[in-house]
Amino acid sequence: MRIDAKLEALRGDPASQRRTREAMKQGFREWSSLEAVAEISTAMKVYAQCGVLERCAPLAGLLSDAETAREFIDEWAGHFSRALATEELGLIPFRHSYSPGLSTLQLIAMG
Repeated sequence: MRIDAKLEALRGDPASQRRTREAMKQGFREWSSLEAVAEISTAMKVYAQCGVLERCAPLAGLLSDAETAREFIDEWAGHFSRALATEELGLIPFRHSYSPGLSTLQLIAMG
């Protein structure tokens, strides 16, 4: 197996690893502190309790309006794109999976 020189260098440099990890954590902190993220998180808590999407306007809007969803994801991508611009080997701190034809990324979880 071929290991890229950049990965090999990062593997041997704990200070760079910490810097890269911190850049990703900072991106997460900035994104998660946004009002829109707080609104979605609150709406998810309400939905978890009542199960009625119509009572959770921010969440319902995110799921039913493509422009709202695009704006939410664009904001998320902007924070991590900036972090990755400085630390290109950073790992985005979200649960994710991939299989042929389907990729998932868990941005927020409740319960």
